[in-house]
Amino acid sequence: MTTTRRKEVGRKIKEARRKAQHTSQEAFAAAIGKHESSVANAERGSDRVGDAVYEAIEDGIDWPAGSITAYINGTGPRPWEIAPREPAPVQPEPPAHPAESNPSDGLLAEWTSDEIARIEGMSLDQIEAEGRSIGRFSGDDARARYLHDAAVIKLRRAPESTRNTEKSRTLGS
Repeated sequence: MTTTRRKEVGRKIKEARRKAQHTSQEAFAAAIGKHESSVANAERGSDRVGDAVYEAIEDGIDWPAGSITAYINGTGPRPWEIAPREPAPVQPEPPAHPAESNPSDGLLAEWTSDEIARIEGMSLDQIEAEGRSIGRFSGDDARARYLHDAAVIKLRRAPESTRNTEKSRTLGS
């Protein structure tokens, strides 16, 4: 019975992955921080998939935590039939500087004053390297948002004479 359930779960994982715009197992695996072979094994219904992989997949396709394992073990409903999780309401901290509340600055208002101070102390090369790391584990959208906000923070604090450098113009592109 668990073999049949694993195969059913595998098919539904593949459908949900594609519906979430992750067209390849490789891209999805990178987005959830797991190896491509782990995603492939899960989609095939292999019994060689651990709970940590299922948990990452659940998070990546917005299924309730623990629902895959519960269904495979016969103790829970089909994860894909459970209503999607409601995101917890986010209460952003007030901006450290009044200018940071400008809605055109993306999610900059969600940055804490400690995060802003850390970015202010980093070089553009360090910011770019951190952005590459974020893209590798969280996807290109997260990387682009991080680089945009970091560039806004850096450029707001930079003297006018240094704002139009080649590095500042290409950061995030």
